[in-house]
Amino acid sequence: MPNTTPSLKLWSRSFYGTQMLLVASLLLHFWRLDLPGEVVFDEVLFGGFAAHYFSGSYYFDIHPPHLKLLYALLAKWGGMPAGYAFPGHETAYPAGFYVWMRALPAFCGAMLPLLVTALSAELGAKKAWALAAGWMMLLDTALLANSRFIINDTVLLCLGATGWLCFAIHRRSGRRHWLALAALALAGASSVKWTGLGFVLPVLLVMAFDGWRARSLRYLVRAASLLGTLLVWHGVGFAVHLSLLPKPGPGNAFMSPAFNQRMAGDQTQAQVQPLPIIEAIAELNRTMARSASRVATHPDASKWYSWPFGWHGIYFWYDRATQNTARIYMLPNLAVWWSASFAMVYLLITLLPRAVAALTGRQHQTIDGADLLLCLAFGINFLPFVMIDRVMFLYHYFPALLVSLLALARLASRIERPAPFIAALLLTSAALFGWMLPLVYGLPLSQQAYEARMLLPSWR
Repeated sequence: MPNTTPSLKLWSRSFYGTQMLLVASLLLHFWRLDLPGEVVFDEVLFGGFAAHYFSGSYYFDIHPPHLKLLYALLAKWGGMPAGYAFPGHETAYPAGFYVWMRALPAFCGAMLPLLVTALSAELGAKKAWALAAGWMMLLDTALLANSRFIINDTVLLCLGATGWLCFAIHRRSGRRHWLALAALALAGASSVKWTGLGFVLPVLLVMAFDGWRARSLRYLVRAASLLGTLLVWHGVGFAVHLSLLPKPGPGNAFMSPAFNQRMAGDQTQAQVQPLPIIEAIAELNRTMARSASRVATHPDASKWYSWPFGWHGIYFWYDRATQNTARIYMLPNLAVWWSASFAMVYLLITLLPRAVAALTGRQHQTIDGADLLLCLAFGINFLPFVMIDRVMFLYHYFPALLVSLLALARLASRIERPAPFIAALLLTSAALFGWMLPLVYGLPLSQQAYEARMLLPSWR
């Protein structure tokens, strides 16, 4: 087995390119992180959930608690005032603790371009296109806007991409510590949102394929260790979650009398036997699964088929105090999204006839394993939303977008003399990024300047 991998070789041979990408990413993600000094979008939810760990009152959420526990720890380090509970949208923060909390998704967002670059190299992309994919990830205005607030999507993407990268390095090198790191990162991704399982399943499919090809049970043992890590990580997180919420709270309305009897001071269910911790965790997960399909309507909701085109964004914040309108509006960089979508569609169209021929036993062109894996990963992270009849948002497409950028880097690496194509793509992406930047950072705009940035009629 070789001692180095394509991603590590790329880092050493393109040191200045990757360093420039890292510095630019850190600057863009942390610049003006304290602004606005108000509760923005779902900070009222995720910050509010984290605040419950200080009061001890039980809350309910459809997502696992692990990230909220981490947000609570950051709030404590940042000196969140006692009794503060994220009272509502566009309310001013009483102190600077929120910057500590925002720093986590900002850091994860800053690492994503480097992870995309490394993953592209692992999948066979040439050095120039791997770096181009990283820059395109950085220049996407939707991801950048999303990464600057106390929400969960960029944390999910960072952990999932880290898990894929560590697994790819393990698969090439055979070193077990990379598998352990992959298992931890993938466990973390699945504990941010249940959709993080979309990062886990492709890894399990690769393990199954490797085991079938090698006719070896050691891959079954590795898959079992991965799943075991996930179960332990989830179990410990849920146990800590319940132990820190011993008092009755708004979440009790979702739970059974036996579950609520566990709450200290709850005298309403005196004749009910309280649940053991394992049964309580099991009931909580069942209730989360049922409640996930009953999310209320929202004006910024969007349909799954619109996501690859970026038809609908999400309003995060509106400054009503200034004469010139300042807004934070999570909108995609169309040069990035449309290029990535075209690459993914092209890959699916070219691969599908070969797959059908292979399944029916007919002669066909060779199916490249990396191409097939990208198509499977895209399908796993996109197609389930076709069957979900509930409110969904543009950020649900982020994992599929990441896969599409990897597909773009891999397919474009087949272009001879790529410099003009890379230059055109990055210059177009950078121009649109600069044009949309005021809507990322909430910079004041006149109404005319704001309307000029509504590039699609559906954005208005």
